[in-house]
Amino acid sequence: MRDASDWSERQDWGRFDIVGQTLYLADSVDAAFRESLAPFRQKLIDTGTSFDKAARALGVSTEEFAVELRKEWDQLGHMAPGSVPASWRKKRCRYEVVIDAPGWWIDISDACTMSVLNKWAVEQRLGRVLTLSDVTGEDRTITTPIAQYLSSLVLDDYSAAMGLSYLSKHGSSRCFAYWVRPTEKGSAACVDTQTIKENDPSYKSTAELFGLGPIF
Repeated sequence: MRDASDWSERQDWGRFDIVGQTLYLADSVDAAFRESLAPFRQKLIDTGTSFDKAARALGVSTEEFAVELRKEWDQLGHMAPGSVPASWRKKRCRYEVVIDAPGWWIDISDACTMSVLNKWAVEQRLGRVLTLSDVTGEDRTITTPIAQYLSSLVLDDYSAAMGLSYLSKHGSSRCFAYWVRPTEKGSAACVDTQTIKENDPSYKSTAELFGLGPIF
């Protein structure tokens, strides 16, 4: 739950969080795992960059440095970069959610949406033309005010949008940011909950796709 008093700390918010509550959904189990495991992929890339620098300093190849360091980590009982600990899996579940009410999603990448947002940008004196990379980027000082503004709009049928629809950064799947405003109860209902098993096909295939491992 986000409060208006937290607005100054919005860099720590989700990409399309608004004041109230924002629930992030995906159109498939695979897409949900890609969104959730993405931080491990970034850590692996960051570590690889560090390996390159350290190997150059020692005058050895990155592969030789990585092999020796992994041996040392194994001896010390440390997890190697790219590993997904069992605690990550055990603290989470797979949820199937349905929205039990009619309504509309705003497609953040639609040309009409971009037109509306650029008119808003002029009103806000942003001094720039907003592009798709801006409105779907990682800068929360841009994306969260955009989400807040879009959540306040009244649509042609006099309703408020349920939330945003956007393409995943990790494939062709579609994701959704479902908004529950402070004055609303929301109509999202969880109809199925499953624990995440180590041999879950979607869990394993996503880890393989991202080059992660071992997973526990």
